[in-house]
Amino acid sequence: MLARLTTKNQLTLPRDIVKEFQGIEYFDVAIADGRILLAPVRMQPLGVNPDGIRKKMEKLGIMPDDVTSAIRWAGKRSSACAGIRRMIHSCPAPWPQAPIA
Repeated sequence: MLARLTTKNQLTLPRDIVKEFQGIEYFDVAIADGRILLAPVRMQPLGVNPDGIRKKMEKLGIMPDDVTSAIRWAGKRSSACAGIRRMIHSCPAPWPQAPIA
């Protein structure tokens, strides 16, 4: 089957292929041996529970210092980060929180 690449760099997949992935909105995309690989991804909401977010971050290897650095970097570009700073420091954490300047 053929897939068409549009002028906006979007692939149009054949209907018969898409039918096999009902309910899937996202695909992980990779390149291997000169081929494009698509793997279906099921999004799992973390909910609004800060502990769920922390567990996911820990699983991904994201440490508190990484978050602190990212907030500092983003804070240089936007005043909207003040709310993020307050949210992070108002939630109890299983690890010591680094102070944010």
